[in-house]
Amino acid sequence: MIPYLLDSQVLIWHKMDRASLSSTAISLLENVDSDLSVSLVSFWELTIKESLGKLEVPGQILGLYSDWHSMTIKDPLKLKWKHVLRLGKLPPIHRDPFDRMLIAQALEEDLTILTCDDNIRSYPQVKTLW
Repeated sequence: MIPYLLDSQVLIWHKMDRASLSSTAISLLENVDSDLSVSLVSFWELTIKESLGKLEVPGQILGLYSDWHSMTIKDPLKLKWKHVLRLGKLPPIHRDPFDRMLIAQALEEDLTILTCDDNIRSYPQVKTLW
């Protein structure tokens, strides 16, 4: 089974805008046997955006976290030193620091990122699916 890391946008769309998800993403998110992970980095990003008024999340971030736990028993992927070290080796294709960390985590943990973000998909060494 392929392990997946959800992009922050996928996490939001799953709760707020399912029509924006691809049919592949919906299938993976609805399949109880899918090996899905969400990074704490995504919750960090969404909390910052919400506190700055750039994002409105019904039920707030805690609701997203609770929804995630109801989908899977996995805890969110934690940030590790090896992720930070990998981040420093990434080419500057993507400028968003949160997405860059997701890329580093995916590479270090051998995860496929579920994303529609073309900038993430531009990294040739990163496995993505949409």
